Amino acid sequence: MSPEPTVSKKSTSTGKKTSPKKVTAKPIEAKVLPPLDKHSEMLCNYIKAGYPGIYVISPERARTRIMINKIATDYSAKKRNHFVWNAAQGMLNTSTQQYNSSLTDIEEAIMLIEKAIAGTIVQIEDLQTFLKKDEPDPILVAIIKSALDSAKKRGCVLIFTGVRESLPKELKHEVAVLDYGLPDAETLGLVLEGVCKSVKVPITLNGNKDQLIEAALGLTTGEAENAFALSLVQSKTLDPKVIGKEKAAVISRSGILEIIDTKDGIDDIGGLDVLKNYLVQRKDAFSKEAKEFGIPSMKGLLIVGVPGTGKSLCSKVAANVFECPLLKLDMGSVFGGTVGESEGNIRHALDTADAIGKCVLWLDEIDKGFSGVGSSNKSDAGTAARVMQTIMTWTSEKTTPVVLMATANDITELMTDQPALFRKGRFDQIFYCDLPTKVERMEIFKIHIRKIKREISLVTPKVIEVSRGYTGAEIEGCIAEALNCAFHDKSELTTRHIIAALQQSMPISEQMADSIKHIREVSKGRFRLASTPDETEETLGNDYSRSIDNAEVLAKAPF
Repeated sequence: MSPEPTVSKKSTSTGKKTSPKKVTAKPIEAKVLPPLDKHSEMLCNYIKAGYPGIYVISPERARTRIMINKIATDYSAKKRNHFVWNAAQGMLNTSTQQYNSSLTDIEEAIMLIEKAIAGTIVQIEDLQTFLKKDEPDPILVAIIKSALDSAKKRGCVLIFTGVRESLPKELKHEVAVLDYGLPDAETLGLVLEGVCKSVKVPITLNGNKDQLIEAALGLTTGEAENAFALSLVQSKTLDPKVIGKEKAAVISRSGILEIIDTKDGIDDIGGLDVLKNYLVQRKDAFSKEAKEFGIPSMKGLLIVGVPGTGKSLCSKVAANVFECPLLKLDMGSVFGGTVGESEGNIRHALDTADAIGKCVLWLDEIDKGFSGVGSSNKSDAGTAARVMQTIMTWTSEKTTPVVLMATANDITELMTDQPALFRKGRFDQIFYCDLPTKVERMEIFKIHIRKIKREISLVTPKVIEVSRGYTGAEIEGCIAEALNCAFHDKSELTTRHIIAALQQSMPISEQMADSIKHIREVSKGRFRLASTPDETEETLGNDYSRSIDNAEVLAKAPF
C-alpha cells in the first residue's frame, strides 16, 4: 500500500520543529459520461470488442465523424488516435486538427493503419465512391484485407463510412456493417438548442420544445438545423408547421418516400363499416395508457380486394384517424440500377419512418410492386425477393409506432411466392374489400353528391339499382360525367343525368368479369370482410350487360 501523502517538516522562527501534519487525499471522481444512443452504443461496442473493420452507413458525414472521435477520446478505456481521410482534403489528425493534404490516394490512406500505433482508428469516408459491389477493384480489395489483418494484430480499427453499403462478397465476412440511422429526439433537441443559442431566441418560441423536435423527426442533423433556421427566417419564430413542411419537401426529394397531406376523414369512406370501426377502435392504441394496459405496438393492415373499392382511401383516412403523418412508399423508385442500391433504398425508407415515429407508411398495390418475386432469382438476381424480405422482417421486429398500410388487388402470385406475408403476426389484420352492397352504394352516392353541393334526393332507388356492380371509384366518375352533361345541357343536375352516365359506362365487374371473379374467389372467405354482408343482394353475375340503347330509354324515364 502506498504511504499517505505528508507535508515535509519545516523549522519555525523559534527553531522548534513542528510535528508532521497528515493531509487526506481527495478521491478522484470518475467522469460521468452521458449515455450514447443505440447506434453509437453499438459502434462503441464493436470498437471495444476489437473488430478490425466496421462499415458505418449514414448520409451524415459530420455526425459520424464527431461520434467516432467522441468514442475514441471519451468512451475508450485508453484514449485512441483518430485519423479521418477523404479524397478532397487528405488525412486529418483529429488530435492536432492538421491535414496531410498530399495524402489523396485511398490505398495509401488504408495502408497507414499498418504503421499506426496500437489502438489507432483510421476512418475512410465515402468508400462507395471507390469500391463497387458488382465490379470491385481487386487491388483495393487485397489492400483492405491486408490492412484488416494488421489492424486485428495491433488492436487498431479501420472504419469505413458512406451513404450506402458497397462491400463486395470478398469482404462480406471481414467487415461488420452498422446502419447508423437517423438522429433521435434527444440528438435533435441538442441541434435545436444550438440554433436557438446562436440566434439568441428562447427554445419555446411559439410552441413547446417537444412539438418542434417531433416536427423534425426523420431529418438528418444538418437538415433539421436548416429547417429550424428556415422557420426563424421565414416566420420570425420557431413554427412546427414550417418545420414539418420543410421536412415533407426534404423527404419527397429522395424520390422514395413522400409525405402526403390528406384531408380525408372517416366520413369520406362510403361503406366498409367493419374496417372503419377497426380503425376507430385503435385510435388510442398508441397512448401511454394503452401501453401500460399491455396492448402491443400496432404492426399494420393489408387491405386486398377489387380495384376501386376504397383500399387506398382507407390508408389515407388511417393517418387522420391516428392523427399522424402519412408517408407513401414508391416501390418503383426503390428498385435501383446498381447492385445493392435497392436494398439500401428500402432500408433508408424504413429507417426514416422509424425515426419519424408515429406515422402511417402506405405501400400501395404491392401485388404490382412485387409481382414475380418467386422468379426473382432468375429475373433480377433476387433483388425483389430481398426487398420483400427486408419489409417482412421489419414488420415483425419493429418497435416503433409505425403502422404499415399495404394494399393489393390480385394476390394470387404473392400467395404462391410469399406465403409468409399472409401468416398471422405479419399484419394485425388482413381485410377484403368487395364490390359495394346496396347500402354502401347509397352512402357513396350521398358522399359525392354532397361534395358537389347538390341535394341527396337525386339518389333514388333506381339509381342504386342501376349502379349494381359499380365500385366506389366508378360511382365518383359517373357523377362527374353526369355533372358535365348537365352543364352542357345548360340545366341543373338531375337523376336522369346520373342514370344516363351509369348506363353509358361499363363497370370493371363487367369489363374484367373473369379477373374480378377470380379476385373474389381467392380473397372471400380467406380474409376478414371489410363490410357487413348484404344477404338481400344476390351474388353479382355476368347476366346484366347494358347497352347504349337501354341507357337512352332510361335517360328519358321520369325517375
